[in-house]
Amino acid sequence: MDDLLMVVFIAGIFYFVIGWFFKLRPPKKINPRVGYRTKRSKSSQEAWEFAQRYSAVALQWAGMGLIALGLIAPYLPGVGKSNLAIPFVGLFSLLIISPIVATELALKKRL
Repeated sequence: MDDLLMVVFIAGIFYFVIGWFFKLRPPKKINPRVGYRTKRSKSSQEAWEFAQRYSAVALQWAGMGLIALGLIAPYLPGVGKSNLAIPFVGLFSLLIISPIVATELALKKRL
């Protein structure tokens, strides 16, 4: 379980740093290589710019959640037991995909 906690913590740092980088320097033009690239985000330049700004913040929030999960999980009762691994991996997966879901919902609402 300790390796899993380290993966969660490192993933959180990675998400936060990537979000911070894209917040400072979002891709300006629609491209197939860099940035938040979905069909909805590439539909117009306005959608592209909004998606880049929104997803950067969403990545930072998800990163902070992953970092917090990695830091507090060792102190939760029963973490060393295998019966907690499934809910923990579920929460980890939820935090990983939450920026995508949040950005798509915001794009759908805005456009």
